[in-house]
This record gives sequence, structure tokens and C-alpha cells, in this order.
Amino acid sequence: MAQSLQTSEVFVKNTFGLPVAVRCTEDAEAISHKNGLSFVELLRPFSQPTSSAQLRDLQGRAYSVRNMRVRFSEPRSEPMPEGKLRLTLGQVVLESGNSDGESRVGQQAITGAGGSVLQYPTPWFDQYCEVFLDNLKQLDYEYIRHYVCVMLVVSTRHPRPVEGFQELYKLQKEAEKAQYPKWLTPNLYYYHVLLHDASEGSPVPVQESYDRVRSAYGPAVCQLLIINSKQPGPTPASKGGVVPDPWRQYVRMPPTMEAKEEVEGYVTSKVQFVIGGTKPSVMGPNATLVPREIVLKPSEVREEPMLIDLDSEPTSSPSANMSNVEVGSDPLNQLFGDPQQGGEPPYSLVVQSGSGNLSVSSDSAASGSFVSLDRVGGRSQRVVGQCLSLADHNTLRTFVQEFLFGRLVPHLDSVLRKVHETYSNRHGGVQRIWKAIRKSTSIGGPTLSPSGQGADDSSHDSAELQARLVGDLAFLLHNYEAAYTLYNTARKGLNHVAICYAGALEMSALSAFMMPSNKLNKKDVVTALEEAYSSYVTTVKSTSLALRTIMLLSEVMKEREMYRELTQLILVKMTGPEDDDVRNALFLEQVAHAFLHTKPPMIRKYAFHMVLASHRYYRAMQRVHSRRVLRHAFDVYAQKGWSLAEDFIGFSLARYSFSLHKLDEATMYFERLLSHECSQSPQQQLTNLKEYIFVQKQRLNSASVLQQVPLGMQSTTLASTEQMHHLPSFPVPLIRTSCVAVTFATGVDHAHLSRLVKKCAFQSKGARSALSEDLPAMGEGGHGYSPVLPHRAVSVSDDDLGQFGIGTSSYSPRPSEVSTMEVEREWHTLEAWASGQKEHTFRSSVLYLDDTTDNSYAPMCIVNEPIAVNLVFKNQLQVMLNMVRMSLLWHFTEETQANKIGATTEVIERLILEPDEERPVTFHITPLKEGTIEVVGVVYTLTVQDAHLPGDSPTQPVPRTTLPSLAATAKDSIYERSAGVSVQTVLSEGIQGKVAFGVRGQRLNTSKAERCATMYRPDYRLKWTVIEPQPKIVASLTGLTSWSLIGQVTRLTLEVINCGHAPLESLRLATSLSDHLLLETSPQANLPIYPYQSSSVGSSSSPTPGDPRPHLPPGVTIPLPDGCLHQGQRVTANLLLHSPESVCDIPCNLMFCYKKLGATNASSMRYRVLRHTCTLKVRDSLQVKAYTAHSYVPAKDLTNQGDLNNLLITLEVENRCQVNAAIEIQVLQVSSVSNNWRIQKVDPNQSVPKLLPGVGGLIHLKAMRFADTVPSPKGVWFNDVPLGLDTVNSSQFPTAHFFYSSEAYRSLGVEGKASAPTCDLALIVLWKACVPIGADMVYSYGQHTVSIELPQSMTSLSCAPVPLPGPLTPPAYDMVKYLFDHAPTVRHDFSRCALCRVPVKLVVQNCCKAKLEVAVQFVPVKDSTNQSVLFLWSGNISGRRVIELEPNATRTISVYANFTAPGVYNLNSVQVEATVTGTTGLFVQRRQRASYVTVME
Repeated sequence: MAQSLQTSEVFVKNTFGLPVAVRCTEDAEAISHKNGLSFVELLRPFSQPTSSAQLRDLQGRAYSVRNMRVRFSEPRSEPMPEGKLRLTLGQVVLESGNSDGESRVGQQAITGAGGSVLQYPTPWFDQYCEVFLDNLKQLDYEYIRHYVCVMLVVSTRHPRPVEGFQELYKLQKEAEKAQYPKWLTPNLYYYHVLLHDASEGSPVPVQESYDRVRSAYGPAVCQLLIINSKQPGPTPASKGGVVPDPWRQYVRMPPTMEAKEEVEGYVTSKVQFVIGGTKPSVMGPNATLVPREIVLKPSEVREEPMLIDLDSEPTSSPSANMSNVEVGSDPLNQLFGDPQQGGEPPYSLVVQSGSGNLSVSSDSAASGSFVSLDRVGGRSQRVVGQCLSLADHNTLRTFVQEFLFGRLVPHLDSVLRKVHETYSNRHGGVQRIWKAIRKSTSIGGPTLSPSGQGADDSSHDSAELQARLVGDLAFLLHNYEAAYTLYNTARKGLNHVAICYAGALEMSALSAFMMPSNKLNKKDVVTALEEAYSSYVTTVKSTSLALRTIMLLSEVMKEREMYRELTQLILVKMTGPEDDDVRNALFLEQVAHAFLHTKPPMIRKYAFHMVLASHRYYRAMQRVHSRRVLRHAFDVYAQKGWSLAEDFIGFSLARYSFSLHKLDEATMYFERLLSHECSQSPQQQLTNLKEYIFVQKQRLNSASVLQQVPLGMQSTTLASTEQMHHLPSFPVPLIRTSCVAVTFATGVDHAHLSRLVKKCAFQSKGARSALSEDLPAMGEGGHGYSPVLPHRAVSVSDDDLGQFGIGTSSYSPRPSEVSTMEVEREWHTLEAWASGQKEHTFRSSVLYLDDTTDNSYAPMCIVNEPIAVNLVFKNQLQVMLNMVRMSLLWHFTEETQANKIGATTEVIERLILEPDEERPVTFHITPLKEGTIEVVGVVYTLTVQDAHLPGDSPTQPVPRTTLPSLAATAKDSIYERSAGVSVQTVLSEGIQGKVAFGVRGQRLNTSKAERCATMYRPDYRLKWTVIEPQPKIVASLTGLTSWSLIGQVTRLTLEVINCGHAPLESLRLATSLSDHLLLETSPQANLPIYPYQSSSVGSSSSPTPGDPRPHLPPGVTIPLPDGCLHQGQRVTANLLLHSPESVCDIPCNLMFCYKKLGATNASSMRYRVLRHTCTLKVRDSLQVKAYTAHSYVPAKDLTNQGDLNNLLITLEVENRCQVNAAIEIQVLQVSSVSNNWRIQKVDPNQSVPKLLPGVGGLIHLKAMRFADTVPSPKGVWFNDVPLGLDTVNSSQFPTAHFFYSSEAYRSLGVEGKASAPTCDLALIVLWKACVPIGADMVYSYGQHTVSIELPQSMTSLSCAPVPLPGPLTPPAYDMVKYLFDHAPTVRHDFSRCALCRVPVKLVVQNCCKAKLEVAVQFVPVKDSTNQSVLFLWSGNISGRRVIELEPNATRTISVYANFTAPGVYNLNSVQVEATVTGTTGLFVQRRQRASYVTVME
């Protein structure tokens, strides 16, 4: 159970305190009412003195009496009816605690397997027990609850105080003759109190009145009490300070209704008085009556839209609830008593209206009227003790102490001894008589009856009841050992009367529990109390007595720490009946707290029983407590993976909070329902969304903060921040903070650019005067993401390669590898060169910001240039979200407050997110003046329509949910009275709110303090500094295709336009492919890429010295007219792009750098950059392989150097293009680059035909060493060998520049960077490709470079044997080598014979020291274009031919190659596999060099 502020022993002592009846005159009560208290309430805080007294027990032993309590009360003529007692107890429970229904005194944290919870005291349960026990009906045989004394109180205001006491005395004597209340002895102890108000007159006449009273009744039973020595109002600090209020925990305070709807209690909610005769059970468990007069004003009687009761079915009208009501006597009279028979009306209701007061009471029951009221508010707080000073408090404390220990305790001690003496004298004779009766009869004893009425042996004079009386007196005087003995004696003699037996057994167990010696163990005490409970329930059938026993038993078990047994006891015995929901809710809550004290604590069981208690509280209309216990259960279930339980509790909390007008809290719980991916059905989620909008609307209307915020928060005053603060924060949709990205300068104002171009004086011939819709534009795309496109996509070729530019289309993330450190380092290097800065001493320009960039510096943006904010919205619900008029929410500040708007934002009229959809959205904001702008969130209007479920059409109604809907149960008429519109109008119009960004920087983890704490780097990606207007370029690049061939040279046209608001200068272009991109010196697009000169076939040009390799920076400087580019002007330049000589998809980074005219290092922006990344797709084209051999000449021609001066070079060229099967490639020229060699044709008439894909050819060249090695004065010698009629000077631009960027030039070692050159000769192969595009033919040009290595000594198949390293792991791929022996050239007349047969010998050699099995397979060669066979093999080639080779042996296989057309054919189309004899598994051998045969006609 919950930890109480008092111990179990104190609880038992307070339960069975000394009952004292108090009777006061009206004048005495008037003096007490000056403090807002009755006289009984005035004494209650001081009814338990802290001092002690010394007494002697019946055996004469001394013992101490401590913590004795006096229970002051006004005697009633009859016990409180059960129904009224329930209402009182319910109201007491609701009024206990603070405004949230929970005491924060004595809280402690408990940690278990299910988490950690905060346990708290439950003063409402203590108040419930106290009020219940105080108002329990007095029984004849429970003397311990009979009044032991009567206190008569008369004030000095009475004209005759003695006569006043006489009147009270007569009233008391009449009450003693009645059946109720009960009195301990016929001769009661009377105590006379003369009450005086200190503020009324001098004490002289008061003393005279007191002397007359003392002379009339004796000084021992009289007392003068003087109070009210303080004037009403607060006490200054100089005169004693603040007087404490000891009555707060003892006196019930009325509920209050403050202006902020802080509900600390209620009078009634949905109270229905059904007049016309009905039983209490018919009225339902939630019916609540007001047991005192209530005054309502018209404005205080209102209905509230609330969820229907879970325990009842909705009805259409009040008459539906009255259809089954029985007509009979007044149910209120049945419940509380008929007022005509002396009972007073149980309630009185007065409603103030314009025509007067409407009074409804039990007297008007016959009218059959129906009154419905929701809530009563506006009550004033009850102020008590305002006339009592600290001295008065001490006076009251001393008065009670002297009365208790000086008068009452000695009187009761004397009564105890007299009664005990009488009992002792009679006890012996009675026992002898009973023994004789039992011996003379066969029956063991009389039959057990529920009561002692009519039983002669159970009369008040019986010895057993005398023992009970003595035991009760001893218990009241804390003599527990004597009480235990007497209770056992009474229990044994009264075992035939159930109520007396159970009472004696109960008190016997309590006496044993209270004894210091503790003679009984804990099991005996618990067993005795359980037996008493069973007797009360089964035989006596008294639920009130059984409830009291359970209360006492729970305290005993709590003291003995029997929490596990306590939970089983209460769950079985007290939470089953459905008649009292308040009681069941209280005990379920206590059971939940008991689970926290088990070892180990059961946190989840605690939460489960708190949910059950909340349901019972809700049925009892205890909404405050129902919400309170659910909040504690929610703390356990929240974020533990129990999504269904968490959603149910959250929905209930939202409902209860709304019914209590706690709209902020209801909104919070609805937001939690919508903010995570719950497991509820789509219908339920739609209901949650509707109710959230409805509650949010109610909250804003009640707080008067519903203001439509202008889009963009277009204000620079403090009011804009406050207005933004009042906007509600929506939980849907989610914004992924990790995907929040900002791209600067992302759009082009086409209208502004057109105006600039028209006004510009710089108009070259043929230039466009206005920017057309298809103007290619290249913009500032950010690294890590694809470039953002303009309003119209920019195409850089007819093949729709891809689009790069600036604009407003939605962004899409690029592959993550683009955002690597290498790419950032490359951009940094390019910008360093383009801006003229040192690479390690400057910070790169900020063009793009996301969670991977360094956001610790505030970026700069420019006036009138749009900024793109890229967001990713996630709809975590299973219903469709409809958002209208979405815009960024920003705040602008500036040094000088001006009336000009700070920025403009883009507005998205409607955005619909499907269930579980994740969609990127781009917003644009354009600053309009200098200052600081910060984007704080997104503002939009959230609406709900009927077709928000997937698959629903707008005409289909949304299915109703199983859980009651807050918006559905709120009728339109109710909402119209509060806001003037209907619920459907609220849902369709929606409500405006915001979703704030939770952007934060990376977590710091460098120092120990940062690792121990949670610290983050500042993040300024959404806070920008706006500077003055700057120049801005739009660049277009035409001529680039979607793919290019290896080595292809492409002419690109670059056009740059200044579309900014200032002139620019120093325009530079830097690229990551600086070796492959050159600025053309003559920017005339009609000139060929290679300058040709006429030549004769077969002639070779003389060696020409080439230019030394120029210094190639990572970019080019674009010349500007007059050194600057004004607004609207354009400049054009031609670029040559040489594709890499390998198949690849290589990224190409382009960076333009420029600065404002006249900008210096002190300017706010020294320069601007424009980035773009595109991908070059390089595909296979011409494959060139070079084979060298020494040239053998006749001996007469040998010089001193012999064959070392001549070299035979065979170039094997093959069209490997796979992009288009119709592409033909023709080799135009071969040029040599060397300081020692020059080349010429072997056959002057040799030419290479056009090669189709898959077709190759041979070019035979002869290299000759210079007679005298003369180094080139400019670097190297170029020698050109044309294969056609035109010659290209390879030593000039651009052939030489592209050669200088190749690997072949680096291998020459001309620059001296290499320690030793790897080759002495390099070849440049120029070619032309014919690409068919539709009906046209497009010619492309390119060049390849080949490095020539000097040959070694040549012998046929003279390679060293490859040793086999034991087992074939790894397998040997060079175990066998082979070559073809055939005629190099064959002439055949295909007109006479269509088939040409060429004999071929295949020589196979074993290069291992082991015996091999070799499998040879001849494969026919097919055309790659039409898959036709080029030539076939014939001879002994059926299938796979297997031969055996001894170590180092050679074998020859003779076959025939059959050709049907002339051409150059590669005969190397065999597949050779080998393995060691005796092993399994053949291994494919390495393919040898090609062997060509030329078939001529």
C-alpha cells in the first residue's frame, strides 16, 4: 500500500479514540464561525496532544499513555444513510490533495524490472478511511465507539450562561432516552466550557459569569476558553508574521474554479436528477448528487463536448433514461429519509435566472422535472482561522490537553475500575451456571445468530458483554494486555452471537497487535482479522463492518511488510463488488502501491492496477483521480514497446483532460498519439487526428490566441516572435532533421534577366537578345546532392545527357560516395586556384549545408537571390495528411528598423502525404534587404476530410471507430454556442500551426568534459547573414553528349551571362579534368578540331620539334570584354574535351570563380563560385596494341650498331565499340614522339580500311634511329605518318597539348622527373569515327597514345619452362604456350572459287616439368554486328581434341582456315586447356598474341 504520513499504530489509535459529544449554543457557534469553523472543527487539529500521562493497569502496574486522541463530534439523532455516506465519501476523496489530485509530500523513487516510478502518499485514502470510520453506525455491543463524555459549550454572549447550560443539559437528557446515539454509561461525564470572544469587551464581566458557572457545577468540570484575539486579515511580519493553518489537513475545503480552469474538485459532472420514483441502482453508477445548496448563474450552467461514458450506451434524449423508471415513492426519501417524518431534505438546488431563482429539492420530487448541470465554478476559497493568533493556538492546545489528561482520562480510569470490579464479582457465578447447562444438555451451545436481539444470555447485563465493556475501556486507555485478555474471554462466551463474536475477535487481534510484548505472532493476528471479516460478510452480512476490518487488516499487514499477501487479500475481498466504484478504485490504487513494496518491486503490475483503478474512478465520476492514476501508469508504459497499452492510456488521458478543461494537457497527449508510429487501425488514427484538431481549436479559442499568422512572419518587431510562439506545434508530419539541407543561389529570375539583356549595350552579332525558355543554365549545385534545376530543365545535348543548372525543382539525394573527403578536398583545391588563395589558409565558399558539413559559421546570402531549403516530410500515420498553404516560418532582424518586408517565401498551396509516405519538398525564400534571417520551421494549415483513409472516395463515409470519438460526441449545437461554427466546419477549415526544426550540430567528443556532458557544436545552417547585391552568372555548356568514345576530342561551347545586380571581373574556370579540358585559342566553331595539310600517299613528314610542355593549371581564365562583364552581358568561349583512354564513368567537377568589380579582401564577399558536377560516360572505341621486333637487314647494309638502329613496329588496331553497331572507325595518321627515333611505313601503299565493330587491322611501321642524336631545342621531335591524303601537324595545338597530358609522355622521362625512362618512343594515333544519328552521319575525332618498349632477344617459343609448384593451388595458367604457323598473305580469286582454304599449323609446347593432358578446341569466329561467321576451321577438329605432352615436349596440329571474303583475320580463336596427367579439372591457359592473315583477291 501507499506510504501514509502516519504509522499503523497511530492509525489504530486514531480509529478508536475517545468519542466526546459536543453540544453548543448558537451564540457559541457564532464565535467559532468568525473563523470559518464550527467549534468541533476548531478543536480538531489539537485533538491529539503530544504529551503523555502515567496510569496504572488493573493489576497496579504503571504504564505510559501516548498519542491519545479525542474524537470530538456533534451527536446525530440517527446514523448517516448509506447513500449519503457514499456521496460524502466521494466528495471527500475528490477534495483531498492539491490541484492535481496528488500530494507531493513524502514522494520516493522505486526502481524495479519494469522501470522506475515515483511513489507518493495518498491522503485521499486516509481521508476516506477517517470519514468512513467517523460516520460508521454505532452498535449496541461496541462500547468502544459509544460517547464517553459530553462537552457543553456556552458563550459569554448568552445573557444567562447557567441557564444556557441547563438548556443543553435538558437536550442531552432527551437524547439519552432515544435509541441513537449510544452512550457509554448512564451517568455521563459533563464538561462545561464557557467560550469568550477576546475582541468583545473587558474580561471583568466574563470572570463574573465564569464564577457563577463554577459555583453551579463545580470547578472540576468547568473551563473558560478565550479565543479570537487577532483582527481578521494578514498579520504584519513585525507583529508575529504569518499564522500557520493547522486546519487544512483536517477540514474539508470546498472545490474552487480558477480563471485558468485549474480544477481542484467538482460538485457534479453530468448530474441528472430524475424525479418520479426510481431506485438508486437505476440511476447508474455515475449519477452524483449534491448534498448541499448550490447557486448557479446562467453563465455557469453549460454543456461541454466530451466523450461518452464507456459504461453506458448513448441515448438520444433524457426521456430514454427514464423509460424503465418505476413510478413509486420518492427515491430520495427511500435513500435518505422522508422529510415529513423528521428528516431534513438531502439537497437543495437553486438556479438563478432572469425571471428569478429556480429551486429544486426533495420536496419537488413529484413534479417529475429533469435538471442537468455540468459543472459549478466560481466558488470562493474557504478561509479559516483568520481571527486566531498563535497565542490562541496555544490556548486551544492547552485546553484540549488539560481536558484530556486532567479530566477525562482520570474519569475513565475510575469508571474502568468500577466496571471491572462488578465484572469480577459476577464472572465466577456465571461460569458455573454455563458449565451446568452444557453438562445437562446434548447440544454444545446455542445456534449462532447474526445479532444478540432476543437472546437472554446476550443482554447488556451478561458477563460476556461486561467483559467486552471492560475490554473496550481498557483499550481506550491503551491497556492492551488487559484488553486482550478480556476480549478473548468475551469471544469465548459470545461465540453463538456472530456480530458480538466477530467484534470481540477483531478487537482481540488489534489488542495483540498493539501490545508492546506482541504475544501473538503476525500470522495469528492476520488469521483472527480474516476470520472476523468472514463472519461479518457471511453471517452478519454487514459490508460496513467488513470494510472496517479490511482497513485495519491492511494496516497490520503493511506494518508487518506482508505486501504480497496484502495484494491477494484486497483483490479477492474488496475489488469484486460493483456497488461502490469509489471504494473499489481506492483499494485498487492501494493494491498497485503494494506491488511497489514487494521484493522485487513489480512495476508492470503496479501500472496495470493503476489502469484498473482509473477505470473505476472514471465510473465514479472522479475524473481528477482517474487522470492522475493514468498519468502514473503512462509513465511506466511509455516508450517500453507496449504500443497498444501506451496508445490506449494516452487516448484516455487526452479524453479525461479535455473533460476537465485541461486543454493544454489534452493537446499534449493527442500529440503523443500522433507523433509516433502507433499500431492503431487507420480508422482510429483518423479519429485521433480529428479530435486533436478539435481540441486544439477549443484550446486556442479559450485562450484567445487563435491568430492567423502571415506567411513568412513578415515582421521585424518583437510581436512577430510572440505571435510565432502562440502558434501550435503540430506533431505531424515528421521532418527528418538529418535531411535538412540548404542550397544557396538556386534560382534565376528569368524576367529580370530578360530585361537586363534587352537593356544591355553589349550585343554581339547573332547573340540572343532575350533569355528564351530553353536557355541552358548551370547553377550552384551543392556537393553531395544532384544540382537543382531551373524552372525549365536544362539539356546539354540532344541525347538528354542530364540536366545541370539552377532552379526550383525538388532535390534528390545523390549517392553517398560523392560526399567523401576526397571530393571535398578536390573542390577545395579548385577553389583555391580559381580564387588565387593559398590552399591551406582559406575556407571554402558555402554553397550547400547539411548535417555532414561544417555549420559552425554563419553563412552569407545575397539580397534578391533565392535560397532553397530542402526538407523531407514523413507521414508516420496510416491516414492521409492534407496540408494547405505551406510556407517557411522565419524571423528577420536588422540594425535599422524599416518598414520594408525582410523576405518573401514560396507558398505551396496543397501537399498531400499518403500513409507512410516520405517525400522531399523544396521551399524557397528570397531575402529583400540586408540583415539576419533565421528559418525556424514550417507553417501550414492542417485539415481533415472524410476521404482521408486509403482507398476511400470522397463520397464514402469514414467508418466509425470502436472507441468513442471526442469530435463525434460533440454535437454541432454545442460547438456553435461556444465558437459559432460546426464541428465539420472546424475539421474542413483546419487549424494553422507550425512544425519547428530540431536542427543541432554534431556532438562534441574531444575533451573529457564534452564526453561526460551532452554538448553539441553550433549549427547555423538555417541562420544567414544577408549582404548587398552581387553579380551572378548563368552558364550554359553545349556540345557534350550522353556518352563519348575513348580518346574522343569534343568541342564544347561555353556561354556565360551576368544575371546579377552588379558587374563582375576575373572569371575563371577550374576543373578536376584539367589534363583533358583545354581552352581553344581561336574560338570559331566552324574550324576543324585538327588543322589538316595536304600530302601525298605514303609520304612521311620531316621531324618537327615540338613545343615544350606548357604549365597546365587546374583551369582556364576566360577572357572578358574590356576586363569586366556588366549586367545582362554575355561571353562565349570554346573548350576542347579529350576523353580518357579507358572505359569509365568519371565525374567531372566544374567550378567558376568570379568577383564583383572593385571587390577587395575587405569586402563582405571577396568572390563568388559556381559549382557543378557531371559524369562523363566513356565507352570503348579503338583498341591499339604495339608489338616491336628488331629489323634484320642484309649484311652489306650493317653498320657498327647492326640491327639496333632499326625497329619493326606492328600496330594491332581493333574496333571495340559496343555503343552502336554501325559506328565505323578509320585510322588517319600515326605520329611518333621521341628524341631518338622516327617512323615510316613498311609498305608505302598500305592503308587501313574503315573498321566495323569487332573488326581489326594491322599497321606495319619501321622505326629508325637518328644518325646523330640531336636533342630537340623545344623538347621532343614529332614525326607524322599519314594513312590518307591529309596530314595533321601533331606538334601543334591541340594534338601536342593532349599528348603532354598522357601517360606516354610521362614515360619518356623528358622532364627528368623519372629516375630512368621506361621507353624511348611514343606513338600518337589519330582516328575518325562515323556515327550514324538518324539519317545523318556525324564525324567524331580522337587520338590515342601508345608507349613503345624496346624488344629483347627473340626466339620462337624460347620462354623458360614454368615450374609447377607441387599441387595446382593456385592453378598454373602458363603451363602451355602455343603459336600459329601460316602464310601472312594469301591471294585467292573468289570469282572462280568462293572458298579460300589456308593451311595452318598450331604448335603447342609443354613448359612444365610434368606430363600434361592438353585439350584444344577450335572456335568459329562470328561478326559482332550480324552474328555471321567470318571463317571456319576444318580438318581434324571434331569436338575437343585431347593430346598428351611430355615435359618440355612440342606437338604440331595441322588444320585449315576457310574464308569466303577478302580481309584481315585474326586466327587466334582457339581455346587451350591443360592439366597434369592423373589429376582432375582442366585449367584455361593464357591467350597468346594475335596471329593475322591477310586474304587478298
